[in-house]
Amino acid sequence: MTRSVLAAVALSGLLASAAPQDSSSSSSSGGNSSWGGARRTLLLLNPGDLFNGFVTLEYERALTSFLGLQVGLSVLSFRGVFDPPVRANVIAIAPEIALRVHLIRPAPAGLWFGPSFSGAYIVPNSDTPPRAFGYGFGAAIGYVIA
Repeated sequence: MTRSVLAAVALSGLLASAAPQDSSSSSSSGGNSSWGGARRTLLLLNPGDLFNGFVTLEYERALTSFLGLQVGLSVLSFRGVFDPPVRANVIAIAPEIALRVHLIRPAPAGLWFGPSFSGAYIVPNSDTPPRAFGYGFGAAIGYVIA
């Protein structure tokens, strides 16, 4: 378990230092994107999920100046800080896709809200049922500082 926590912390430090990517290409207009040089893609690591035992990586691409498409992958691999010690020992993989409507700043930054769909594949490490699948629909709100 200690190795998993150390790996998650190292991964979060590495990804937190990575700057968002600018997807604009050079052209005769100076290489700016269609929104005045704003970033159009963003790679995020959610450090709050580490408290729950998840490592979550998200990628968002701006479709228009106010709308973004987000895809993400969460992996549950260690017991979270707030989980009881008797929790079953499992590994879970959960992909997610979401639409984000940005209200204050051009996508992918600022205040956003939107619907999401996620799936889950759970592999137990103990003698519980062999495999389980799940899915979920939801909505989220958040703020990206970029």
